[in-house]
Amino acid sequence: MYITDLLTLLLAATPLVLANPIVQQRDEDRPNEAVFLVHCDVYQKGQDQSPNGRRDKLWYYKDYKDSQNNGVQTDEDFASNSGDKSKHVEWASGTMDNPIKGIVDKRNSRCGAEMRCYDNAKSSWKQDFGAKMYQICSAKYYCTRKERKIRRTQVTIYSTIETVQITGHQYSDMNDIKVQADVREAYASLKQHMKANAADGAGYKIGDSNWEIQYTVNRPEKKGDPYFEEDKINQISDMLAKQMYPELMKNDKITGISKTPVKPGSSGKGVALATHNIPFPKEIKVVVQIADQAVLSWDDRDSVVAKVVNKNAKGCSTDKASSLALKAVFSAVSAVATGGYSALATGLGAVAGEVDAGFC
Repeated sequence: MYITDLLTLLLAATPLVLANPIVQQRDEDRPNEAVFLVHCDVYQKGQDQSPNGRRDKLWYYKDYKDSQNNGVQTDEDFASNSGDKSKHVEWASGTMDNPIKGIVDKRNSRCGAEMRCYDNAKSSWKQDFGAKMYQICSAKYYCTRKERKIRRTQVTIYSTIETVQITGHQYSDMNDIKVQADVREAYASLKQHMKANAADGAGYKIGDSNWEIQYTVNRPEKKGDPYFEEDKINQISDMLAKQMYPELMKNDKITGISKTPVKPGSSGKGVALATHNIPFPKEIKVVVQIADQAVLSWDDRDSVVAKVVNKNAKGCSTDKASSLALKAVFSAVSAVATGGYSALATGLGAVAGEVDAGFC
């Protein structure tokens, strides 16, 4: 079953809920369908200073993910009871006696499912509106199935730091290609760990350094489970490798500049060497979580703990500033996605970072 062909919105209460859906059976289920309550300003191309019209509508998507990245809606309708045409629709003004309504997905009119609406501050679209016009739209609210599970990924950066020392091959060069490759590939070793089906605590060297990353992986979901995804841990590896690399390289400090000895009788000048000191978080924990969207009581699913270890090192240090900077990286990732991503969809969902106290 899916949403009513006459969609009735009651937005006067919190949390927002769709009122009195019509329930009818159909063969095709759309558990991730969504309706966005959209304000649109219409502009004439070349005259962008101020809008010359408004087109506030209900936008219907067969799947929530289709709404992302300027996605085009499956269907749409003007809202009833739109009030003053010179102003945007007050979506929260609906009442039991005078609700806001709209007909959506009229091409598939056999429908029905109760929905629940949520605050939504991040969705925006820019669409052509005929040959000479375009519209800029945003949605303060979106609505999904009331009984719907969503996914997010929590990245915890611990405040303790291991300063990893990697030998560079370019004299006093902050853009040493070898060092960059070693740092970029550090967390990609998680893929090796999974491919080898290695035991927890197996270590993978960071370049030619004396440090390694040790992984502990927990996968409570098994093949055949509704939210299982074979590639999930590899996705975590890709995310860590991509997001950690630029922030780690920002803090690279060079010491111990030297040259390799020249062999007697050789015309060579020796190879310039430098030690790159790069602060890695001693521990990162990544947890994929699932919750009922209406309740948001998060349940841990797949998780990875990555520890940077040097058995001969004297100890680690605390660097909360670096940890906060890395947290901000993952908060920026979460700004690209929202909690509306379904637990049934592929991917990591919304990604959020946090900092916790670490121990040496």
